[in-house]
Amino acid sequence: MGSEVHREPEFCVEREAGGGVSTPRLVARQIGGCDVVEIKFDIPSVHIGRGADLTILNARGSEVRRFAPAITDVGNHLVWDRCDNRGNRSASGVYFARLVCDAIRMTTHFTVS
Repeated sequence: MGSEVHREPEFCVEREAGGGVSTPRLVARQIGGCDVVEIKFDIPSVHIGRGADLTILNARGSEVRRFAPAITDVGNHLVWDRCDNRGNRSASGVYFARLVCDAIRMTTHFTVS
């Protein structure tokens, strides 16, 4: 009998005529078999080179970790090691990733185990 392989959906974006993205996207998921969370985001090309604020929040809405990634061409991502701003390990549970860049504000939720 063959074994089934569970595959996560691909991170797809809509491209503008010049190659940039037209629709902002934010995706966060725990990487299978690993103890880290991958966060991917794309922002329309007019925001390239600008800074963003990406905050991890716990289920109560309290800040756990804050990042300040620079927006690049496409395929922006970071890996959260599940440590808070002081270096303490975060517990399993539901978290939110909030991305703010100029007028763009996106939030997604994810679970870590």
